[in-house]
Amino acid sequence: AYEHDEVTSNLRVNNPVLAPLAVDTGFYRPAPFGREAATDGEQYFFSVSWTSTTNVIRKGVRQTIEAFAKVAADLPGSRLKLAGKPGDCHGKLQELVCSIGLQDRVDFLGVISDEEKRKHYQSCLAYVQPTLYEGFGLAIAEAIACGSQVVTSDRGAVPEVAGDFGTCVPPKDVQAIAAAMLQSARSPYSHQERYSAHCWIQNNFSLTRRKEMLKSTLDRLSS
Repeated sequence: AYEHDEVTSNLRVNNPVLAPLAVDTGFYRPAPFGREAATDGEQYFFSVSWTSTTNVIRKGVRQTIEAFAKVAADLPGSRLKLAGKPGDCHGKLQELVCSIGLQDRVDFLGVISDEEKRKHYQSCLAYVQPTLYEGFGLAIAEAIACGSQVVTSDRGAVPEVAGDFGTCVPPKDVQAIAAAMLQSARSPYSHQERYSAHCWIQNNFSLTRRKEMLKSTLDRLSS
């Protein structure tokens, strides 16, 4: 509803209809045997972002790295895995990681397949994206569909997409991001909570739900 309200309050439109983006909940779902089976004991936080300067700013990638630096000592052996197409800010992020001594605990994965991304959503301690703005928040929805805890913000459409399954913090507050990351690591989801997270996305933002909304709109137009 966020983008619907933004558009209709700024542009003159007739009979506006909202049909949100959707997640393939048949593909993006929790691992069959839970996080322990999926990770082989590895503990890490995960995020996805193209590392262009504007995207790094919007997705809060620097803040995510800085927050991980604050929790790393409390979680020995934990890692931060960052996926996404390298952009013009990629080198600066690597320099940041080295400057705070985390070069052995932060992995830049680059472009990964959908299957790899799904495994990381299923396996990570939390998906971290303290975004400044999202018109929808597709990666956040995918992560929740896979049963991941999510550390994010209350900007844009994120609250309506995340529902009760996202921990929202001020996007530039590194300390708050770190605290939410640490909390997620110390209080992992149960199997039931993972299933409930998946059901939230399935019931509200699945491909089936989107098709139903589009069909209803077309039926009204043709009647």
